[in-house]
Amino acid sequence: MKRLPSGIPLLLALLLVPTITASCRETPEGCAQDPVGEITIFLEGPGEPASDEFSASVEDILPPDDLGFRRYRLRDEADGERTLVFQAPQDSLPLIRGRSYGIRIETVPGTPTPCAVVVEDGDGLVFAGVSDYAPGERVLTTGLPGWDIRRVESDCPDRNRESCLASERNVVLQFRHGEEEHSLMHGERVRMGGMIVRCLDARVFSYSGECPDFAEFGTVYTIRREP
Repeated sequence: MKRLPSGIPLLLALLLVPTITASCRETPEGCAQDPVGEITIFLEGPGEPASDEFSASVEDILPPDDLGFRRYRLRDEADGERTLVFQAPQDSLPLIRGRSYGIRIETVPGTPTPCAVVVEDGDGLVFAGVSDYAPGERVLTTGLPGWDIRRVESDCPDRNRESCLASERNVVLQFRHGEEEHSLMHGERVRMGGMIVRCLDARVFSYSGECPDFAEFGTVYTIRREP
């Protein structure tokens, strides 16, 4: 942590303390925090591709089912009716019935399945969400336009509580957009311009080899337009 210059008055120093301590993410609590969860996104129905980019209007938004999956009935300008399925901890897509959006879906075979969704309208980005092993590893490999998202190492100790993992550490996701830059550990969120950035999982780990079918994400985040 940087020291305050000796010339700064005491009152100003006290006012600066919350801002300075808030940048020190690697607290014992942050290092021990469990991931919030992951997002799941896919196009439902026979013959639907794993990944696609299209324009569509929203015809209906169904209530979440028992597992928390919410279905969005869309009218694709080229392919007719389509169903978009989305699930995320305490979140939903900010789509409005009757409005049209550009939608980009990416899913890549794997266990678990890396996935991403990018929703835009005439004013730009509406929503982006990613579940991946690391930023840009399997989905959004060319990045999210206008954003630089990176995983940054931390000084957190090993927090391994799972026999399937040989090691596990919480790290930091760094988000840069325009002139703004913020670093988040999972469980944290920040406003950047008119967007709310939320980090759900930021970890690095290695597998023990005891669980052949076991795998986890290490990078999960959402970016959501908020007035």
